[in-house]
Amino acid sequence: MSFQPTESRYPPPGFMPPGPYGPLAPPPMMPVKPKIRHPNRPPCTTPSKTLYIRNLNEKIKIPVLIKALQALFETYGPILEIRARHSIRMRGQAFIVYESLDDAVKAHDEVQGFLLFTKPMFIEYSRMPSEVTIKQDGGDLEAFNEERQKQALKSKQQHEAKSNELPNKILFLQGVPPGVEEKEIEQAFSGFQGFVEVRWVSVKPDVAF
Repeated sequence: MSFQPTESRYPPPGFMPPGPYGPLAPPPMMPVKPKIRHPNRPPCTTPSKTLYIRNLNEKIKIPVLIKALQALFETYGPILEIRARHSIRMRGQAFIVYESLDDAVKAHDEVQGFLLFTKPMFIEYSRMPSEVTIKQDGGDLEAFNEERQKQALKSKQQHEAKSNELPNKILFLQGVPPGVEEKEIEQAFSGFQGFVEVRWVSVKPDVAF
């Protein structure tokens, strides 16, 4: 599949990719400022051949989404790889790997905020290079995979540590003595600020929330 770039190498108003991939809205009149999903982790500003795209329409099927992304981003230069998945973790996101760094930078700057399937795309540079880029540059793929696994483990540990620090607004009561009624538990906790309700587990009379 190929798409000839326009002379300006910028998607023209009303751009439609070839094939039945659904409507692509023209670029917005005013630039759409990307939303930072993780305030404590600002977007990577170091140019990379790999672009990270988020805020994609999750209702679009992955094969259709990939073809639409390819038709749009190929106008800026040869693409080595497009990765998108429908898993919960990757939903609404994609990675596009360019052969040339200059092409990736131009696409990053000019397609920012472009409406794809009615949603503006937020584009960032990937913090980690892709495997195809490592191979293209003659790098050590084994060392790259080891580093990526270390980073993934570190990120998981940080996420778990943060989750353990967050207080849970739901209390789990176990070992409730026989004969204790729901009203009695409600009276015991109703004096605390933020109390909402007591949920009794009928199949396990010694458990309540």
